[in-house]
Amino acid sequence: MAIGCASDPDPAAPEPELTTAGAYFAWVTEDASISLMKTLSALDLGTDTLLFCSTYQAQPRSFAEAGELARRPDLPVALELTFASLAIVESSEHQVLWYRSLTDEEIARIP
Repeated sequence: MAIGCASDPDPAAPEPELTTAGAYFAWVTEDASISLMKTLSALDLGTDTLLFCSTYQAQPRSFAEAGELARRPDLPVALELTFASLAIVESSEHQVLWYRSLTDEEIARIP
């Protein structure tokens, strides 16, 4: 049995992408702010993919700061469940930052 911290890297973790459940990502929104989110699930609609996410209260000023914040286990959630268009996120400046597996609480939020 191994003991570790929630922010320790998991060697078996997938290489996170925007559609990976558990991926933290940041993107520049329409108002030019950086939004920090965690993907809970992705739904392929054929013409686009809908990302079901949690959005965090943090207001990072850079992707580097967003990456540091994503590793915090106590990061306050602003919206427990929201969604984003994969096409819109990909067409904006964005970065996948980190991966942490979903908690039971997060899994329960998935529609």
